[in-house]
Amino acid sequence: MRPARPEDAEKIDAFLSRRAEGSMYLRDNLRLFGPCGGEGDRATRIWIAETGAGEIEGAVGVSNAGFLFVAMQQRRIGTDLPGLLAGERIEGIVGPTELVEAARRALGLEGARVRRDMPEPQYSLELEALILPPGNSELRLAEASDAEVLTRWRADFLGDVFAMPAAEAALQAARQVAGMIAAGRLAVLESAGRPIAMTAFNAVLPDIVQVGNVYTPPALRGRRYARRAVALHLERARADGVRRAVLSAADTHAARAYEAIGFTRIGLFSMLMFDGAQGVEAA
Repeated sequence: MRPARPEDAEKIDAFLSRRAEGSMYLRDNLRLFGPCGGEGDRATRIWIAETGAGEIEGAVGVSNAGFLFVAMQQRRIGTDLPGLLAGERIEGIVGPTELVEAARRALGLEGARVRRDMPEPQYSLELEALILPPGNSELRLAEASDAEVLTRWRADFLGDVFAMPAAEAALQAARQVAGMIAAGRLAVLESAGRPIAMTAFNAVLPDIVQVGNVYTPPALRGRRYARRAVALHLERARADGVRRAVLSAADTHAARAYEAIGFTRIGLFSMLMFDGAQGVEAA
């Protein structure tokens, strides 16, 4: 494998687009920052494996935030990753569950303490089959004036789902919400002018989006607000020409909500987060 160069970006994107469901974060980071890293937590250094004919057959990326993304054949992970990533510090591994587990084994991190290690069912939807739930609530893009409420919601989510300490969750939530609002990716469902749920796209490509950051405050749950928020957001994306969407479900309640608007299960997806950065030792 070799480090990617700027001129590799187009063919890396073509390679990842053929594995879209498991490569959304890596493909989105590539589109935003290119293949050679840069400024920002999501800027990612990418390495590629090529055939003798110069075709890409595998890609690995490490973001500035320390997240590892693997898009390659499982049989190569054990031989290629340890030497390639020696000296790196890894905060987490993201991708299809079988690849995440293979990468953890290859890097000798099976015994490392984790904050989150819960494979989630992954879902896909062709947007022409989107089912829009009935209701009077309306969706709009989040604005700067929404940041205080949405940051509190996001911090609660990070604490509940990722077992993040309160102070760290508040800091991360503020950064994430500000970034999503600036990028136009975060949306608010409201009723009578009151915010009742939020949803976002955590990866956006011309042909496909990945849904994330879906949240309803505990006092408002059970009223089908989350499914309506997601469906309305996807309806907007469909109007802009997006054809597909993917997401993963954190629990059975979320899974039922997504299935109700047309999503079908396609596999397992993991966002493995270690309890602190883990150093990769030389092979």
